[in-house]
Amino acid sequence: MSVIAAKYNTTTNTLKAHNNLRSTELAIGQNIKIPGSPVVESKVIKPKVTKPKVAKAAPIKARSHKVKSGESLSVIASRYNTNTVNLKAYNKLSSNSLAVGQVIKIPEQGYVAAKPGVKLKARVHKVKTGESLSVIAQRYGTTSNILKKYNKLSSTSLAVGQQIKIPMQATKVTQHRVRSGESLSVIASRYGTTMRVIKEYNQLRSSSLAIGQVLTIPVS
Repeated sequence: MSVIAAKYNTTTNTLKAHNNLRSTELAIGQNIKIPGSPVVESKVIKPKVTKPKVAKAAPIKARSHKVKSGESLSVIASRYNTNTVNLKAYNKLSSNSLAVGQVIKIPEQGYVAAKPGVKLKARVHKVKTGESLSVIAQRYGTTSNILKKYNKLSSTSLAVGQQIKIPMQATKVTQHRVRSGESLSVIASRYGTTMRVIKEYNQLRSSSLAIGQVLTIPVS
């Protein structure tokens, strides 16, 4: 009321009396008569609300790494939070040898190569209450995008009891980043497996580990 009164060079009391109002409270869209001119009215304007712009997520581009002098496959694998087995399988490499300038494709997060020499059976997962596509993907060492494409789903929404096919290259695994003081035997004991299984799955020639090294642990 005071803002309108000031606009028309009058007072709130004058506006109240002229409009037979008991208080100075106004409603949006209410018409207020201005004294001195029977045709002049002021309409309380609803403030404009500007909706915040939602930034669109940028599409994920395929990553690649150009080998530099002194770099090994294990060094590159550790940098991108994966392991040498995944890099070799993803790039169809027959050995760990790299050439300076060679381009290595980096698999998307969640990619897990099949265990060498083992033919995996096709899996089918029946959706339980509270499970999402990302939860199922994480359980089988893959990604929701891979499951979505593999099952030809139009969205990530799932129904309880729905059957989700798990790709052949996916197996139930977890990834472990080596911390200071950890040995292969300690890690094997933690996940209820053996050193031999971990070494074979990650194609390790020795039991020596580097801090930050990522190991894929089969838990199925």
